[in-house]
Amino acid sequence: MAPERPVMAPRRPPTPGGVILAPLSAPLADGVLARLTMQRDGTASGCIVAFYAPFMAARAADDVGAACTASPTVPARSQPRHTDVDPALLSPDQPFAFWAQQFLPALAPRRTGITAEGHPVTVLTDSTGCWARAWEEDGFVVSTGGPSDLWAVVESSYRRWVAAGSPGWERFGLTVTRTGKTLWLDSPDTPVHSCGEP
Repeated sequence: MAPERPVMAPRRPPTPGGVILAPLSAPLADGVLARLTMQRDGTASGCIVAFYAPFMAARAADDVGAACTASPTVPARSQPRHTDVDPALLSPDQPFAFWAQQFLPALAPRRTGITAEGHPVTVLTDSTGCWARAWEEDGFVVSTGGPSDLWAVVESSYRRWVAAGSPGWERFGLTVTRTGKTLWLDSPDTPVHSCGEP
């Protein structure tokens, strides 16, 4: 079972050099496993395991489904437009989904369905009321709604991912402290994203 974040406050102080195998849970990437080594300063750092490893999520009963309450009922911002991002790249078993998640902190779980024309569709929503529906039809097409363009964030993160060489799982790493966590690429010296929640 996967907690929503790595647990850094065990009952007994961890031994420096000890290894924590931590499943990471996120709306887009719920099959990510980190192998972290405890350091003398109380931090933990290590690589993302180089394969998809989903666990059943562990969350309080009151939280089940809470992230899905935002429904894409807000009118579209504009007509559907073409996009360079294949919505299939947002599947949980894709490294890009893990990368994109870092730039979409308020995202609700990804949903999929079928358009009226029979095309598979990916639906993203967030806590601010933004939404995006993306599907394949003469290329890739997206429609968005809400206060801002949610898919534009996906496209921006996609460009950064491609510029970094379209990294796979084996190039990602994570450092966790008691005050925050940092995702890095290839080494802790090349951070991708940091946040203040361990």
